[in-house]
Amino acid sequence: MVACKRCGGNNSVKNGFVRRHQRYKCRECLLNFVEGDQRKKPQTAVKKALCVILYSLGKASFSMLGKILGHSPSLMYRWIVEAMDQVREPIISEGIQEMEFDEMWHFLGSKKQNLDPQSC
Repeated sequence: MVACKRCGGNNSVKNGFVRRHQRYKCRECLLNFVEGDQRKKPQTAVKKALCVILYSLGKASFSMLGKILGHSPSLMYRWIVEAMDQVREPIISEGIQEMEFDEMWHFLGSKKQNLDPQSC
């Protein structure tokens, strides 16, 4: 017999069809389910990888990725966040005195003096 998706029990019976797929009902937890998961396609993993690569290069927005891959921008965002959760946080050295960020220079630990507009 088919194992239940929720409790893992083998006490399930056929319970009709839904969208041309056999539906089962678990007699232990009363869950209705369909065997397998047809939502996942093999080409989705390739699309996710391409999405992460293009976004990480800084060459694509969520909207552009959605148009290229044929999905919504919010799904592209969720794929990026999912990939980001799998990557560990980078270790930053304590000896860094300056860093380049967004084509601007930021000097760490140095405060600029404010000029009084009346003295100019």
